[in-house]
Amino acid sequence: MFFAVIFYCYSETIVATWVPTFLRQARNFGIQSAGLALTLFWLFIIIGRGITLIIAGRIKATKIMICISIIAITAFTVLIFLRSEYFIYALIALTGFGYSAMFPLLISTGSTLYEKGRGVLATGLFIASNIGISAAPFITKFTSRISLIFSVSFVMISMAVVTFLVVIVHVLISRNKLLKI
Repeated sequence: MFFAVIFYCYSETIVATWVPTFLRQARNFGIQSAGLALTLFWLFIIIGRGITLIIAGRIKATKIMICISIIAITAFTVLIFLRSEYFIYALIALTGFGYSAMFPLLISTGSTLYEKGRGVLATGLFIASNIGISAAPFITKFTSRISLIFSVSFVMISMAVVTFLVVIVHVLISRNKLLKI
C-alpha cells in the first residue's frame, strides 16, 4: 500500500496543480474556465466521499478502490484528448468522483493490514503521501518540456499502477494471505 499511496498522491497532485495549466495552454480555456474545472474536480471528490461513507460498510474497500480508480483512469484518458469545454467539465467531475475515496481507503486499508504496528503503518503511509506530492512538480517539469499531453498522461499511468497494486492486495486478502478488511 505504501507504493499505491505514493502513486495516488502523485496523480492527484498533478490533476490539482497541473491540469488547469494544461487546460489553459493546450485547450485554450480561460482562467475562469480552468478554475471551474478544478472546482468540479474537488466538488466531486467531496460528493464521492459522501457516497463512499454510505456504502463502505457494505462493499469491501479494495473493491470500491478498484472500481473508482477505473472510473478515474477512463474519464481522464478521454478528457485529455477532447476539446469540448462541456465534455471536459463532465469528465473532470467524473475524474474527481474516481479520486474521491482513494486516499481515505488507501490509508485505512493499509494501516489495518496487520494487527501489530498499526501506528507505524499509518505513519509510513503518510510519509508515502508526502513523497508522491513532492515528486509531482519535478516529474511534471521535465515531462512538460516534451509535450503537455505527455506530462498529464502520467495521471493515468500512475492511477493504473495504483489499480494494479490494489488488485494485488485484494487478491491477497481474498486468499487469506493478509488480514481480511
